[in-house]
Amino acid sequence: MEGNGLKAAAAAIGWNVKVLNFQEANPATLVAALKAGLQYHPVAAFFESVPQSYWQSMQKPYAAIGAVIVDSYDSVAPTGAG
Repeated sequence: MEGNGLKAAAAAIGWNVKVLNFQEANPATLVAALKAGLQYHPVAAFFESVPQSYWQSMQKPYAAIGAVIVDSYDSVAPTGAG
């Protein structure tokens, strides 16, 4: 399970993991979770199985604070900066 691995890796380097849930079938809930996540001043956000087109509006706000968005969605062709 990625969540346990992320928590263990983060703890090893002194970081904390915040879990913000969303509904995979409802992309608006992912965007809402990403917006809420900005209050924690993250270095990264990780989620899986969501096409970039659903969350790309959050790339600039995360980049503006020096954070990255990491998604494990496997598209057929590259989709640009993640």
